[in-house]
Amino acid sequence: MRKMIAVALTVGALCFLGFAGTHAQVSHRGQGTGEEWLSWSADERIVFVGAYLQGYLMGKTDACEAAAELFQAHKKFTNLEQDPSRRCFRHAKDYSRSAAEYAPLITDFYTKHPEHRDIPVDYFMLLLTNDQYKTVGDIEQGIQKGEVRTTF
Repeated sequence: MRKMIAVALTVGALCFLGFAGTHAQVSHRGQGTGEEWLSWSADERIVFVGAYLQGYLMGKTDACEAAAELFQAHKKFTNLEQDPSRRCFRHAKDYSRSAAEYAPLITDFYTKHPEHRDIPVDYFMLLLTNDQYKTVGDIEQGIQKGEVRTTF
């Protein structure tokens, strides 16, 4: 069990490092930031968030299935709730709102805080997972406390 947790954490850390490295590769000033976000129509913003949510779900599903295959490839489960893939999926970060609910939150933040438009939209989405900040006010408080990164 400890080995399974250690490998799952390692896989998660590698996925995070791979994701974090994508920020360093962005070469166009303003690409993926609040300035670009505010230049889009409301429908384009919803499409972006919807695609992000879909990609996040697919990545989470693939990662949990891969972890389950690594640790329990040949083990049969009679109780599906104990299946490693399902257990992983239940513990991974999640989004419970629709794209149409998230997009206005991001727009509201970038409109109210032009000084923070350098925050990449994909980073901003990470702030909106169910276990993170829930409202623009929560994010504002996180920034004031120094808990939310604002320079990239």
